[in-house]
Amino acid sequence: MPVETTELNEYAVLWALSSYDNNGEATVSAGVELKVRWTDAESQSATARGTPIAADATVVVDRDIALDSIMRLGRLSALPTPPTDLYEVVSMRKTPDLKARNYRRVVSLRRYKDALPTIV
Repeated sequence: MPVETTELNEYAVLWALSSYDNNGEATVSAGVELKVRWTDAESQSATARGTPIAADATVVVDRDIALDSIMRLGRLSALPTPPTDLYEVVSMRKTPDLKARNYRRVVSLRRYKDALPTIV
């Protein structure tokens, strides 16, 4: 197992961004369970254009995750109805190992105050 994914001991549910509807609202795919390393810590970074981004959590994941996707800490089987404690992906950082065979992927999340977007 690559060192980039050995410490993924927690579970999170991911609703990956699918597209945007005619009103510009995000639509997401059905939730899937991922193994992650979730850290609740406030931080601030900047986009490529220099716009500041505030983050409430940092999560190490095993795959690329699109911006505006929704995540929640916990198992899919323990998901409340409707889902609460949602987070929105605001940035993703992907760093290769020395031989560029494996990648460490880290997403930054901010609290998502709205209801879960439409699932397609």
